[in-house]
Amino acid sequence: MESLLDEIRLNTEQNRPVDDSASIAVEPSVGNDRPSPNNLPEGFCEASDSEDDEGWITEDNLSKALKKMGAVEVEEGVTVGCLTTDFALQNVLLSMHLGLVSLNGYRIKKLKSFVLRCRACFKTTPIMTKEFCPACGNKMLHKCAVSVNEDGEQVLHINWQRLANKRGLKHSLPAPKGGKHAITEKLFEDQRMPQNRMAKLRADPFADSPFELHDVTSRSAMLGIRTMNNRQKQRRNPNEARAGGRRK
Repeated sequence: MESLLDEIRLNTEQNRPVDDSASIAVEPSVGNDRPSPNNLPEGFCEASDSEDDEGWITEDNLSKALKKMGAVEVEEGVTVGCLTTDFALQNVLLSMHLGLVSLNGYRIKKLKSFVLRCRACFKTTPIMTKEFCPACGNKMLHKCAVSVNEDGEQVLHINWQRLANKRGLKHSLPAPKGGKHAITEKLFEDQRMPQNRMAKLRADPFADSPFELHDVTSRSAMLGIRTMNNRQKQRRNPNEARAGGRRK
């Protein structure tokens, strides 16, 4: 056994320098060989790419980034520029062909606002509170963006996909109903609508009732006339049969 152990020790001592030289020869090759950027694993990048500021907007490249996004610097020939944050006044200045400058020092050449356009007669109105077209009287107004070009002309930006909306056509029109608190659909602008006033109550300065100022027992209060608006009226089916009267 001792002779066998001595032979094994001699063999290991003879082979040890060969392994060290091989390891020394391999280690420099591993350190010098850098993987190419194309062979890097997903999610990893070189140190030089992560340290630079390319792709980030800083104070140095702010002007270049604004130029790519469409911002234009003030021209040299423009000696006077008007600066205002009023949107209506900006449209007036552009229509007068005056130099309009933003707060950042860049020239504004076009603006975008909104108008109402009629789907029936194709007329437009700047009054955004209109429900019916002032030209033809139809309830076909829709909101669309409008901008002013360099020549002072209005350009409409119409969303043609939104015109195919069938909202409001699910239920048929309800039959007309009478009464003091009738809920009727408004079909034209000068249609007479029920006033739907709250019930008048006699104010008693010496009354101690907590329900004196806020009516909760009259018919108008029970119907919710005070808090009812047009959108709440149109949510339910007007032709649906509803249970009425007292339940036993």
